[in-house]
Amino acid sequence: MEFETVCLKVRNLGRLYCYFKVKFRNHIEAIIRKQESQKCKFDRLFHEDIHSLIQSPSLGNDELLMLWGLLRDYRKNLINDRLENMKN
Repeated sequence: MEFETVCLKVRNLGRLYCYFKVKFRNHIEAIIRKQESQKCKFDRLFHEDIHSLIQSPSLGNDELLMLWGLLRDYRKNLINDRLENMKN
């Protein structure tokens, strides 16, 4: 091969590399823009208040969880005899 032909091929490879590098970067940026757009769309959706749906009629859910936790801790500290009495 002649020297000029080799130089042209190397120069063309450099151009191709630059072209594909830019194309790949633009592709990645388009994907990121699409994801950000979807995120903004979800942020703009109407948020429905479900507090009234999950609220228990007597105790609040947080109070009920605290009560169960206290009972569980209390049972762990009981002696076996007292635990039998508590279950009955």
